[in-house]
Amino acid sequence: MPPSPTPSDTTRLSLSLLSPWNLSIGGEPIRVSSGQSRTLLALLALNAPRPVTSAAIIDALWEGDPPRLAQRLTQNLVSRLKVRLRRVGFDGLESCDGGYRLRNATTDVERFETLITVAVNAHRGGEHRRAATACKEALALCSGSPFPQMESDVFRLEATRLANMAAEARALLAVALAEAGDSAEALREAETILAADPMNQDAVKAAMTALRAQGNTHRAVQAYADFQARLAEETGLDPSGELKDLHTSLLRDEAPKPRPQASVTKGNVPRQLPPPPVHFTGRRRQAAHLTDLLTDPRATGVVCAVNGIGGVGKSALAVHVAHKVADWFPDGVLYADLHGATPGTEPLSPEEVLRRFLRSYDSDIPLNASVDEVAARFRALTSERRILVVLDDARDDTQVVPLLPGRSSAVLITSRRPMATIDAASNMHLDLLGGNDSVALLVSSTESDREDDRGSLASIARECGGLPLALCVMAARLRLDPGRSARNFASELGNSDTAEYFDDGRRRLSSILDTSLADVSQRHRDGDETVRLFRLAALHPGNDASIDALAAMSERSETETESRLSVLAGYRLVERSGLGRWRMHDVIRRFALTSSEILPAEGRRAAVDRMARFYIGTSNNAAKAHDASQGSASIIGPDYSDQAVAFSSAEEAYEWLERELEAIESVLRFLADRGGRPSDAALLCTQTYPTYSFLATRPLQLKTIVDIGLNSVRRSPQPWDYFVYSSAANWRANTGSPTEALKLLSTASERAEAAGNENFVITASLTRYAISMTEDDRSQALSDAETVRRVGSELNRPTVEAWGWIMLSRLGARNRDTENALARSEKAMEFLTRVDSLTKVNVLSNRGFRLLDAGRPAEAHGRFDECVRELDRASAQSSELYAEALWGLAEAAHAEGDFDSSDDLRAEALDLARTVGIVDDERHSKLASNPVPYPRPPEFGVE
Repeated sequence: MPPSPTPSDTTRLSLSLLSPWNLSIGGEPIRVSSGQSRTLLALLALNAPRPVTSAAIIDALWEGDPPRLAQRLTQNLVSRLKVRLRRVGFDGLESCDGGYRLRNATTDVERFETLITVAVNAHRGGEHRRAATACKEALALCSGSPFPQMESDVFRLEATRLANMAAEARALLAVALAEAGDSAEALREAETILAADPMNQDAVKAAMTALRAQGNTHRAVQAYADFQARLAEETGLDPSGELKDLHTSLLRDEAPKPRPQASVTKGNVPRQLPPPPVHFTGRRRQAAHLTDLLTDPRATGVVCAVNGIGGVGKSALAVHVAHKVADWFPDGVLYADLHGATPGTEPLSPEEVLRRFLRSYDSDIPLNASVDEVAARFRALTSERRILVVLDDARDDTQVVPLLPGRSSAVLITSRRPMATIDAASNMHLDLLGGNDSVALLVSSTESDREDDRGSLASIARECGGLPLALCVMAARLRLDPGRSARNFASELGNSDTAEYFDDGRRRLSSILDTSLADVSQRHRDGDETVRLFRLAALHPGNDASIDALAAMSERSETETESRLSVLAGYRLVERSGLGRWRMHDVIRRFALTSSEILPAEGRRAAVDRMARFYIGTSNNAAKAHDASQGSASIIGPDYSDQAVAFSSAEEAYEWLERELEAIESVLRFLADRGGRPSDAALLCTQTYPTYSFLATRPLQLKTIVDIGLNSVRRSPQPWDYFVYSSAANWRANTGSPTEALKLLSTASERAEAAGNENFVITASLTRYAISMTEDDRSQALSDAETVRRVGSELNRPTVEAWGWIMLSRLGARNRDTENALARSEKAMEFLTRVDSLTKVNVLSNRGFRLLDAGRPAEAHGRFDECVRELDRASAQSSELYAEALWGLAEAAHAEGDFDSSDDLRAEALDLARTVGIVDDERHSKLASNPVPYPRPPEFGVE
């Protein structure tokens, strides 16, 4: 599962949402006029690079009142936006995990949040002037109302959140200016804040500090008195302890001093924590949760456990929180690195740790005392004391249980795996850092907040995938090589498949992961098989993989595979991405890909071969399920269906194809390129394109399937490659390249004739008919329509024969021969009970329009009603056919004199047609302004 290449900065999408809408790609402004497209872009950009589910998009687009075809309309909206963005050089809008996401995209919101994080970290570190500069830059971004022309609740809530952050930034600016000595500016900022928010304690602090610096102590004291009175009157509360201390120091004319902490312990009070992490970033919610638990005065014997993958920042979070709460534990803070997963180091024994802790309190016990005796002595010593015990990098429960203190103390534990048997107040799983926090950590760690570096740092952050250890290693590399640009580093990192970039000598990600794999191998039944599965999974090229695909690759049952993946998930080496689906973190994929090299070359080839057979065979089974109502499918090339998933219905097949679309695209790319299997790639293309085309799959992914297949057969000709040429011709015809389509179709026909496949003439004739009608070559269209009708009859394929009659009927309408068109539409109706759902809709729709042309609107109305009912229950709905049927109903209603209904139906049809891309905004306006439904839009293709 290799990482995606890093796009160049010239293809970066930048979106301004805090000021008037502005979209640019590579610095060039791009116009997006559609309100729905703006909403979609904003929603994806705000969450980038994380995916947004289709449900969330639908909710934002339609405010909780979606239309019947919301899912399909959303797919079409995304498809059109992809095409629009690709035309201007941006290819970062992707489908994934039941939704969509943007790669290589930035927003001013992301920049705003990063600057706020930089400001907060700088202020904490005493860099007040740097904090003030970052606050000013952040506030400068908020030059107007956020999310202009966007009414969704999603953006209203986000606007409120950002407004709160801006208010906090303004207060921080005032405080930072005051502490940096810029008293005049600090006072102006504080007074501006207090005019709008008289209860802002940070602004009061800034004003008092600024006044004191100006020598106006009396006014500073008066500012406190005024605030104290307001606060008491409004809330009945007192000012914060920090403000009280500042007020007292003003009265005494001395600098504030921290209040001493009382201790009940005689003698030395151990404070064993390592230094706090210098560039700690993010984790606000987790840190606040742990702090609240550990400082709750009502709680006793609190145990908090934090688990997560190696390098995710568990130790940094624990040490950060421990320093924050240390004053709550006057009798000491004990710390032990238990080395549960330290490469090359044996885990510490409980007895060794207990003796160390007891010596910290000048309490020793005989050397021959048992572990139980030592643990009892430790519990007795801590039972009347408030002590915080930090147990870092625990291996498992058995190592930790003897180290738990008496009930007056608290414990903070970190480990790779959850502490299942320990009664913890919190068993927190620490996930990866988000995109904004990842960039902020790099910015803080490299001490670079220059705008020209930020885009490259964002690319590096994406390659690190939110793993703090990887981010810290990258930051160290950047600091140690100051002559090398971040852009150059990002480019090299993005083009590498290896994990060597995440080792800096001191911190080796590969060693951390090797330790986890060694533990899997030693501690679990079938541990070696589990490690083998981990290495094989690296060979799957998709972002995630289904359990049946991984089972096929490893030649094990799905039950065995699921069980072993669950073990790997316990070590956070893999994670569930959905029902029956698994994925690896991006950085672990790199490591796993490198790790898989220890597999014999023959074993790797065999695993890839099994993967190819699985996808080809399952796609073939899906095609057979799809074609069941039309006769037997043409099975070309090797038949691997016995090595794949079987389907009991077309609906099951469609669900699988939709679910596996991204995986199939990735497998196609891999087979055609790095996998060195162009014939398998071409075969997979032939098995998937027709059904995906039927399902109206997203255009850019259809194009990918076709292009990979076409390039593959050109590199490696096959006896059945006319199927690939035909699919390519079909795609070119549907995307406005008729000349190229006809060339490809001629090649396909020649190769099919050479192979002796008479059945293929149907595919060639259907495609050629569509192109000929577009080019108004009626003679060729007539020949192809007659061929389809005749061959369908000869092969007893009712769907094919019905389409032949539809084609002839539409050609009659093109020729203004109403009688001929009506008669042929009636012949197509004879097959109504023997064809698939969408062919049935086409038969009914064609009949409806021919009846309208013949002046029989009541009968036409009935046919279009049948179309709508059939589409509502069809397994694969078509928005285009829905718009077509609604237009037909509008025409029928108008002809019957029901003008109000006609206007409503026409408006709904045109809105739907615009949403799915049949007509653009200009054409929509022109058609909507006509006083009657006629003329019938040629875009519907119904003549």
